[in-house]
Amino acid sequence: MIELNLPLANSPIVEAVVDINVEMRPGFVLVEARERLAEEFADRYPLGKEREFSTHEIAVQPGAAGTVKSQSGLESLMFIQADEKQLLQVRRRGFSFNRLTPYEGFDRYQSEIEARWKQFCTVVEPVRVREIKMRFINRIEIPLEGGQVDLDQYLMVGPRAPDEDEFGFIAFSSRSVMFEKVSGTHVVLSLASREPLNNVLPVILDIEASVVCECDPLDLQAIAVRLATLRLTKNRVFRNSLEEKCLALFY
Repeated sequence: MIELNLPLANSPIVEAVVDINVEMRPGFVLVEARERLAEEFADRYPLGKEREFSTHEIAVQPGAAGTVKSQSGLESLMFIQADEKQLLQVRRRGFSFNRLTPYEGFDRYQSEIEARWKQFCTVVEPVRVREIKMRFINRIEIPLEGGQVDLDQYLMVGPRAPDEDEFGFIAFSSRSVMFEKVSGTHVVLSLASREPLNNVLPVILDIEASVVCECDPLDLQAIAVRLATLRLTKNRVFRNSLEEKCLALFY
């Protein structure tokens, strides 16, 4: 059996995300923190983008015309590295770290996440941490033979046809929501095929692990412990979703 020792030589991760959701201090307005955050992150994240939100609520009363209540504003501030491979997001309800391929293993980025989180707390002053999430999106390129592949040789959580002698797959997509009994970690596991290209079948394996976390924003040890738990759970789900033949593609 192949031992899963990350980082992999040929990591299939195309995006890794850490979300820390918080309770903001009373009166916090994201746009008012824009300039200070840009100053804090300017050393390595010189590029900036903004994302807006809009909501529409329709109220209907008997015998009267409906009314529409609309709301819009700033959803998040994004601070991006010059090569656009790594970015920070400050959201209305939290902080996010995104890393695109090439991904070199979580240990490579953990100190950066911690440092930027402390800067976020200095400017934003959140009241409590409420939830921590880790999401890893993997693109697995399964080789085709004569335009076909036996998915059971690669995927332990692959699709199943009602009658495998009579049906073959053109495409597939699935989503499962689970919880880990020991740790209480919630996991969303999504699997979907993409259009075959250059004699390979790309498959997206998307794993999101999350845990409720009621702790002080400056309790870095508590946050680190929960990140470690999420990482172990994510690795276990990844390992147990793939067959040995699939894992061998990454070494």
